[in-house]
Amino acid sequence: MVDHFIRENGGTPNTKVTLEDQGTVMKIAQYGYSFLETFSKQKHYKGYLVRAVQEQPAIQAPQEGDSKEPEAAAPQEAFTEFSPFLFEHMKDKDLLVMDDYGLAVDKYFGSITIKKSEKEQIEDKA
Repeated sequence: MVDHFIRENGGTPNTKVTLEDQGTVMKIAQYGYSFLETFSKQKHYKGYLVRAVQEQPAIQAPQEGDSKEPEAAAPQEAFTEFSPFLFEHMKDKDLLVMDDYGLAVDKYFGSITIKKSEKEQIEDKA
C-alpha cells in the first residue's frame, strides 16, 4: 500500500530519502491517511485479481489403452494477487475485476485449490 501512495505522488519506491525530501514524505503520508480514511468508510468493495502469466498448459498423460497422442489441457485461470483496490502497480497487469471483493477472494483461493487438486491427480497417475 505504501508503494501505491508513493507512486500516486510521483515517487519511486526504493528511492533513498534524505532530509531534503521531508516535504514529499509529508505529502505522501497525508495522502495515505486520506486514502485510508476514505477507503474505510466504504460499504462495498470491488475485487481486483491479477492474472498469472501462463507459459504453457500442462500436457495430459494418455490413459491406459488410449492410442491418441497426449494433448494440452485447457489452461486454468490462475492469479498472483487480489485486492479490494486497484493499486498503481496493478494498473498495467492483466486484471479480472469482480463486482464484489468477497467473490474475488473466493475465486483466488478456489483457483489455488483447483491447481493443487490437478497437480495431485497428475502425480497419482504417474
